Amino acid sequence: MDKFTEELGIKPTETYKKGDPYIRGKRKSTRFETVWEIEQARLNYFMMMMKINRYLNP
Repeated sequence: MDKFTEELGIKPTETYKKGDPYIRGKRKSTRFETVWEIEQARLNYFMMMMKINRYLNP
């Protein structure tokens, strides 16, 4: 996930990895998936898609 962020040069709004602990209310649990999230309003959508495409198809 860190390499992906570095390659894109975009700071995500939120990230977490599968297995990371978290607390919801009073209950302790672990993440069941990995997430790399960015709010579209913060970045031009077209530019973001170009960067992701370059990362996935070098």
